[in-house]
Amino acid sequence: LSNWYLRRSRDRFKTADEQDKNWAIVTTRTILNNLAKVLAPFTPFMAEDIYRKTGEEKESVHLASWPTTEKYNTKIIEEMAKARKIVEIGLWLRDQSGIKVRQPLAKITIAKTNELPTELKVVIADELNVKEVVIGDSGENFLDTKITDDLQSEGEMRELLRNIQELRKQAGLNPGDVINLKIATDKVGQELVNKFMRKLNEEQVRAKLG
Repeated sequence: LSNWYLRRSRDRFKTADEQDKNWAIVTTRTILNNLAKVLAPFTPFMAEDIYRKTGEEKESVHLASWPTTEKYNTKIIEEMAKARKIVEIGLWLRDQSGIKVRQPLAKITIAKTNELPTELKVVIADELNVKEVVIGDSGENFLDTKITDDLQSEGEMRELLRNIQELRKQAGLNPGDVINLKIATDKVGQELVNKFMRKLNEEQVRAKLG
């Protein structure tokens, strides 16, 4: 269990694809259930609480069987570790450039030695908020920091969504709760909201300009 895993699963917990959502929930529940068993000798009360909240098999975690070791695909683990390292480098490059992660960028170019499957390039692109992951000719990794007008607009919308999510949190709303939102803005802001109205609807927001 890690912050990385939970962050990568976040959208799956909210997806409209009920089957994928259920898989994500069941997987996370299984992880927490087994984690409780491993923690039981060291943190007995916390382990008991986690165990009871994740569908206990026995009356108590201290009566459950110790988890058994299963075979796993080491190649996937190694490739994911490489992807996480690239993300770490990309975030450092963003920090050095003073560009927040919420601001989309065109691409990151990675060294040939970092070639990865397409699905992991998608993960890297999502984590770094770039449109494309490109394999370069050199042995270096570098970030395209040029911000076009379209990228700027998208970054401003992400900032608006972050503020909306903060308001939702303050109101104690659940992810599936639909809200009516009145936005007071100028003509430029209205154009921005209209451009990304579909994205707002996906976030359970009915926006009204005022």
